[in-house]
Amino acid sequence: SDIMMPEMDGISFLKEVKQNTNWRHIPFIHLTALSDETLRKELFQIGVDDYLLKPFDSEELIIRVRNLYSNYNQRISLVKKEDELVSYDEKLISKLRQNVFDNIDDTNYNVLRLADAAAMSERQLYRYLKSATGLTPLQFIQEIKLNYANELARKKAYSNISELSAAVGFKQASYFSNLFEKRFGKKPGAILKS
Repeated sequence: SDIMMPEMDGISFLKEVKQNTNWRHIPFIHLTALSDETLRKELFQIGVDDYLLKPFDSEELIIRVRNLYSNYNQRISLVKKEDELVSYDEKLISKLRQNVFDNIDDTNYNVLRLADAAAMSERQLYRYLKSATGLTPLQFIQEIKLNYANELARKKAYSNISELSAAVGFKQASYFSNLFEKRFGKKPGAILKS
């Protein structure tokens, strides 16, 4: 854009572009015969990407346009990669949660089966979950089971700890009760009786 244009000057045009969510990402170069330092600062504050004084070398303009376009494409591809990673992580964690939940009452459900659901080795799953959630695969499984048990206990879905622990796939009610207390600060029996 040129600073001096009929109907709308370049500064007003730049402001319009930068305020529009559909256009603000487009790289913007201003051309002007005015060598005013205050004007340059104002343009950069509004969001101009580059600035050329007239008379300018057409080759320099082409180089600057290419650089802006290249930088823009690199930023876009980085954002897309980040979005793909986030959505991949979200999808995989959601899939793994669902797999645990689908097998919630299975006392034989274990880390190996979770790794199979993730199409990873146990070691890969360990590294992945530790990085993505801060939990080991066993802790991940237990967290889902214990949260569901807490929900069931509060709804009074079961009358005793044995039934509740079996409903969330624990073989030993005492082990389940200790894990539950460690996680929520109360024995499940205290919630069932409240």
